[in-house]
Amino acid sequence: MNTELYQKIINTTSERISRENNAHFILENPHLLPDLLELAFSFHNEKHYKACWVLELVLEEKPELLSLYFDYFFENFKSFTHDGAFRSIAKIILFLSQHHLKMKKSGYDFLNEKQLQEIIELAFDKILNPKTKVAAMVYLIRALYYIGQEIDWIHPELKLILNRDYHNYSAGYKAAAREILKKLK
Repeated sequence: MNTELYQKIINTTSERISRENNAHFILENPHLLPDLLELAFSFHNEKHYKACWVLELVLEEKPELLSLYFDYFFENFKSFTHDGAFRSIAKIILFLSQHHLKMKKSGYDFLNEKQLQEIIELAFDKILNPKTKVAAMVYLIRALYYIGQEIDWIHPELKLILNRDYHNYSAGYKAAAREILKKLK
């Protein structure tokens, strides 16, 4: 583990500028991405969620950077229990889904069938679990919407869930559900 990176990540605050500065550090030093991933997935480290915050911003900018580490990511991404860390992972899943659709329209597969299935399984499991925080749920709903543009059965299932659960959640969930339902008509 790169000690400079470790100190930067551990000292990251929730302020956007702090997270952005560390994300730019990784984007300028992409050889440090494996260290960032290692820290993000170090569930025993009580500060691992801070690495997830930074990873989210890195992959928002360049989701393709993760492609070299897909095996590691997909082996571990279902293991998050910290709400703040999982929120970032859900957002990363959204970025991967968006990038996959963009690449698919250009004739390339960014994610393979197995990776898509793992995302679909996790996303449906989490959006059906009332213990999942709304912010993470909304990112996963949007990810399913994008993946559903390629895989036919997803949109009808998603529509059914959103209509059924609409009244059970907060205003944030309802706004996202309305947005997606409008697109699914």
